[in-house]
Amino acid sequence: MLHDPDAMEQTLRERLEEIDWPRETAIDFDLGSDVSTIAVDIDLPCEDEMPDRYWTMPAKQIRLTPRRLSDTRQRELYRDHAHGIAFRVLGAVFARLPAVQEAKISGYRQITDQATGGERDQYLFSVKVTREQWSRIHFDRLDQVDPVAAMEAFTLRRDMTKTGIFRDIEPFKLV
Repeated sequence: MLHDPDAMEQTLRERLEEIDWPRETAIDFDLGSDVSTIAVDIDLPCEDEMPDRYWTMPAKQIRLTPRRLSDTRQRELYRDHAHGIAFRVLGAVFARLPAVQEAKISGYRQITDQATGGERDQYLFSVKVTREQWSRIHFDRLDQVDPVAAMEAFTLRRDMTKTGIFRDIEPFKLV
């Protein structure tokens, strides 16, 4: 069971399907030939699917008032969401697949290619994490862990501005 690729695939697929993602999130993965590595591709929601408002309650009034989020704040929410998904998937991989010693997680979104007008995948990040690196996270204090900073502690390919604008990267491949 621990080294049976079919059983490993079914176990991980079932776990990922149990997760109630806040936005539609499609995940595909490929176990390496010796089942000690895995490559995971996450089809992330688009940035425009993130909230563009927040709600406040004015003093001395019992009503909610919508406020528009700034573009920068919307991008920060998207950045946090994308990295949080990767963090959650890494947790599922290492918890459910004890034979896996290294995971490569890549996140992409569908964008319109300005050269052709067609759709294409834009990879936003790709991270390589070993089981040993993952074990350094203090899971008893997850409320203190920032998924963005956690991904930066691993081998990470990402081209992102301080305000959360992502540019294309070349993802890690399963070798």
